[in-house]
Amino acid sequence: MEVGLELILPNISYHQGLGRRARLFDDRAGFFAELDEVAEAVIEADQVFEARGPKNYVTELLAHWAACADPARPVVVANDPDQDRQVLANNRSNYQPMSARRAAASTYRHLRKLF
Repeated sequence: MEVGLELILPNISYHQGLGRRARLFDDRAGFFAELDEVAEAVIEADQVFEARGPKNYVTELLAHWAACADPARPVVVANDPDQDRQVLANNRSNYQPMSARRAAASTYRHLRKLF
C-alpha cells in the first residue's frame, strides 16, 4: 500500500482499518461494482494519455506554427512579468527539495538500469 496502489479486499475484520487505499466490498455485487470503477478509471486514464500524447501534441504544435506564420495574425501582448514570476514561484514551491537521500536513490536507479 506504500506504492500508491489501491487494493480491493473483502470487508472482513482483518482488512478493516487499512486506510483509504483499501477498497472494501461486502458481496459479489460490491466486488463487481469495484471492478467497474477500476475499469472506468483505466479508460479515463487512457483517454487522457491519448489526448495528451505525442500525436496530438504535434498536431497542436503544427497548428500553432501555422497560425504564427499567418501575416494577418494579431500581435499578442505579453502578460505582466510580475504575474509570471509569481506563477513560476508558486509552481516551484510545489517541487520536492533535493536531499542526499533523493540524490542517492536517483543514482542507484540510474546505475541499476546500466547494469
